[in-house]
Amino acid sequence: MGKFKGIICAVAFAAFSMTAAGCDEADDIIDDDGDAEFNAIDTSNDGLVSGAEWNAAFDAWDVNADGVVDQNEYLLDDGFGDLDGDANAVLTDAEWNSAMVDWDLDDNGFLDEDEMFI
Repeated sequence: MGKFKGIICAVAFAAFSMTAAGCDEADDIIDDDGDAEFNAIDTSNDGLVSGAEWNAAFDAWDVNADGVVDQNEYLLDDGFGDLDGDANAVLTDAEWNSAMVDWDLDDNGFLDEDEMFI
């Protein structure tokens, strides 16, 4: 019985060590400057968010398909209040698209990371 307990303890320790190592990797995925958030929208990984990528994010985030993105569906850390022009706690397609226009400071039709996270 003593060997069995020793094996169980060794397995439990190994499993715990593997999960702890996994937690350490999360720091590489989520950072403080918005890279993870930007990359979630910039699906082509070209450093620019196109209108198609911007619209696709809205459609993907509208989880319940009710035509609006509410605060629970919104995946960025900040900015919901800035986008919600009428302060009704939901983002309409029009509010979402106006942000694309407002944030595109160089009027090139794309958002770069600096424009999204000023």
